Amino acid sequence: MNYILQRNIWSFCFSIYHIIPIRSPQLVRPYSVFRIPSSSKKPSYEMEDPEEIVLIKNPYLHEQLFVGVIKFFGYGFGMLPALPHFISNGKVPTSKALSNQSYSYVEHGERVYRSHESKDQLITKFGDVKTLNQSIMRSAKLHPDRRCFGKRVLLNKKEEFDALNQKMVIKYSFGDFVWKTYEMVWNDVQNISRFLIDNHIDSQQNFALFANTSLEWLTMTLSLLNVSCPIVTVYPSLSDDAITYAFDLTKITGVLVDEKTLPRLMLIIDKLPHLKHVIISTHIEPVKTLPEKGSRSIEFNYFDNVLQYKSDTNPQSHEPQDTNALAVIMFTSGSSGIPKGVMISHKNILAVAASVQNNPAINKHHRYAAFLPSSHVFEFFMELAMLLFGSTIGFCTPLTLLDTSPMIQPGTKGDLVVFRPTFMIAVPLFLERVEKGIIQQLKLKSRIKQLLFQTCYSMKMFYRNYGFDTPILDRYPI
Repeated sequence: MNYILQRNIWSFCFSIYHIIPIRSPQLVRPYSVFRIPSSSKKPSYEMEDPEEIVLIKNPYLHEQLFVGVIKFFGYGFGMLPALPHFISNGKVPTSKALSNQSYSYVEHGERVYRSHESKDQLITKFGDVKTLNQSIMRSAKLHPDRRCFGKRVLLNKKEEFDALNQKMVIKYSFGDFVWKTYEMVWNDVQNISRFLIDNHIDSQQNFALFANTSLEWLTMTLSLLNVSCPIVTVYPSLSDDAITYAFDLTKITGVLVDEKTLPRLMLIIDKLPHLKHVIISTHIEPVKTLPEKGSRSIEFNYFDNVLQYKSDTNPQSHEPQDTNALAVIMFTSGSSGIPKGVMISHKNILAVAASVQNNPAINKHHRYAAFLPSSHVFEFFMELAMLLFGSTIGFCTPLTLLDTSPMIQPGTKGDLVVFRPTFMIAVPLFLERVEKGIIQQLKLKSRIKQLLFQTCYSMKMFYRNYGFDTPILDRYPI
């Protein structure tokens, strides 16, 4: 079991290097591809030409002359700083280009990926941090005044008729992001930790997170880790039967929900005999009325009320000494049957964060956009890693990311446009939505602006493919 888990964790570490660092909110595509022959222990590097974006297929003569002038200055003068490198190294990319930082070998008939920095064993420390409950404390001490978590203020909502799908849909209007510093988040974690300890929620209990990605979700995670309480995560998209199975199997005594998942919890609550505490958070809209306690006297609390909890309890008294202590029971999506609970230790999660601690692409100056499900291992690990680096995390939702997103009111800016992230992770479906939204916006512009964009995009990808920055193009987005 340990071998399989460590192999899977390091497979994830290898995939982490395909994260896309973004310098400006422009359309991005993969810069290069890595071919790893099955018979080789060393990866081979193969450069691919960037794929063109063609908005104007048949430019007029004067437009072709305009493009030629742009290319003359862009490639002509832009190549001057790059000439020494190409003269000395040929067409080999610079050290800044996307590069493979892993090697692989075959073991027991399967390919295993390893970092060059740790070929023989897992790295299990991030600086002086050995357990996850030390992570937010360390970051709060190092970066007390840096922005930590942020979410947008909901201004209003309205229902509109969707002619395409023939149904009523809700669209939202949001304001700017409201921020909490690392010190403020650490104070929140301590208050919630006191509430948990005073209600006997500790290492002997399991607490579930049944909510969408949000500031409250991650704050609750840090608080549970702080008191050594194992966390049970489930996809909100799971069926009611699958949720019941996961919660009953792990005998949860508490659960965090939001306005989307609370009604579903109430449908199955009688099937969860061990449940004693329900904390209600806000994904987009707040829950206005608490449910009745019922005959079992289950305690319902608003998350904001728990944030204000005060007592003399020492929230640091439950720190585990063993790095192998259970941190998370993460349930799968159940696509191949009933969901399976994967047991992940503090050491496993820290190994992922530690594997990229020397990667210059990840640092405290990044603004990370969190919108994928936090209950997924990729998003969960990245959010904790960004906290260890001292980065800023802005919480978004998948359907409000762009100006053209389906839940954004006309005239309201999308989350990514307002936040302007410099770092994010993605899945193909999301990238396709981003591409579609940007292309739609570009096609509303004049022909000359479309030509300018596709020409500048081509130049940018050429230079980025070889590891060269494009500060002028980044400063003046089309």
